[in-house]
Amino acid sequence: MIFTPKAHRLLYILALAITACSLPFSVYTTSIGTIILVANFLLEGNWRFKAEAIKTNKLLWISLLVYTPLLYSFFYSTNTAIGLKELRLWLPFVFVPIVVALSNKLNHTEFQFILLSFVLAVFVATAISTTYLLGIASELVIDTRRISLFISHIRFSMMVNLAIAILIHLAFSNNHFKKPIRILFIAVAIWLTAFLFVLKAFTGIAMLALLVAMGTIWILIKQRNRIVRFVVTSIALSMLLIIASTITHKVDRFYTRHRVNLTQLNPTTANGNPYTHDTLRKIYENGHLLYINICYPELRNEWQRRSTVPFDSTDAKGQPLSQTIIRYITSLGHTKDSAGIWKLDSLDINLIEHGATSVIFKESTTGFDARIYQLLWEFDAYRSERNISYSSVVQRMVFAKAAWFVVKNNFWLGVGWGDIRDSMSQYYQQYEPSLPETLWLMPHNQYLTVWTGSGLLGLIIFLIALCVPFVTKKMYRHFLPLYFFAMVMVSMLNEDTFETHIGITFATIFISLFIFGDTFPHKPDESKSINS
Repeated sequence: MIFTPKAHRLLYILALAITACSLPFSVYTTSIGTIILVANFLLEGNWRFKAEAIKTNKLLWISLLVYTPLLYSFFYSTNTAIGLKELRLWLPFVFVPIVVALSNKLNHTEFQFILLSFVLAVFVATAISTTYLLGIASELVIDTRRISLFISHIRFSMMVNLAIAILIHLAFSNNHFKKPIRILFIAVAIWLTAFLFVLKAFTGIAMLALLVAMGTIWILIKQRNRIVRFVVTSIALSMLLIIASTITHKVDRFYTRHRVNLTQLNPTTANGNPYTHDTLRKIYENGHLLYINICYPELRNEWQRRSTVPFDSTDAKGQPLSQTIIRYITSLGHTKDSAGIWKLDSLDINLIEHGATSVIFKESTTGFDARIYQLLWEFDAYRSERNISYSSVVQRMVFAKAAWFVVKNNFWLGVGWGDIRDSMSQYYQQYEPSLPETLWLMPHNQYLTVWTGSGLLGLIIFLIALCVPFVTKKMYRHFLPLYFFAMVMVSMLNEDTFETHIGITFATIFISLFIFGDTFPHKPDESKSINS
């Protein structure tokens, strides 16, 4: 032992807090927090006790099994460089549970300190993102998912949801805080909820819906007061009806078409230049047929008089600018010619330059309407022309199809973790030749990724490692760990949650804290030092 037990304990708590606080901001400081956590554990000593404890801690050994599919599949991977990179990436799944499981249990104050440190960090990150959105940034933000400045918007939205759950837990399930503090917690939770809709990450909104659904069911099961149960049920049903009504309205508006007599289209513009009419392509923008009434020479000439961005270049989102111009003008119901260009105001020009493809982006007050419209447009474009380049959702279907093709040919043991990407690339090259190589990506489904890399055997081990400790410790009896576990498991259906350092550390820190670092409910004498 290098320092006193008290100093090592302080370093342990601070390392956990630094790691938790760094998650919304930086891979580097997250790594620093983890390194301090492990270094302090090694310097603390007391190895005889730790060796005995690790021998008898069956749940810890089961938890560590999560690393084995990656480990054994490495030995038959041909791409050892990627295999080694993945082995290094997943190391938090080994070190963090060991450190937390073999350290003293967190007492009530320590556990709350870590949770509130994480919430504060998430709140600060949302404040920075909102400031960026409101105009301090030097560019116009069209895709508000980009306001997640430090990490992936999907993982950021998951952190926001966990912060909301923590605040609700502390406000309603804890009598250690006075009423003004509880009101503050509720106010911050409301802010974070609103932020999710500004961020427009559908994964995050889906996790929020999961939180509301689980919270409602939890209250109905635990609450015996009929009035409270009635109020909660009424609120939940009202929210469900409002959401359903809103989505139905947006879908109905999207599929409202402005009919055009295709046999009576004007052959030329007002200036006598010929129009291009492609009446076979049934793609619509804001209800208007997209590929008719286009005069490229006039668009090019007049655009150069309205903007400094070249017509044949790309917009701020990397899309062909000419296509963005055509889509935006179509959404207004104008012809795509010189007249259409000069009907655009300065804000329209700015929006187009920054990648807005429809006037919906201008009209939407929250931006959420625009995100729903964009998703519907992507699905409609795929249905009409089988083009997946437009839609991240449709792309995920193709990624899953490619992964399943690899799985069927390597069912039991997989291809080896280092060869996942190469095996899927072979599928894309053979069966999806029109798919740009930039979209030859991983499955975007963690379960399929594990199955592809290490086979059905690996997937079974992976699920055992995650689920058995949770069920054995009966964490399903407590809402906060239950929601976190459910959120992680659901997120893996739509994302390679464990294929980034932030995603892995986020999962392993809180899983370790809930399973090994804390007990529910708290008792005054539950924290006993292993050094005593």
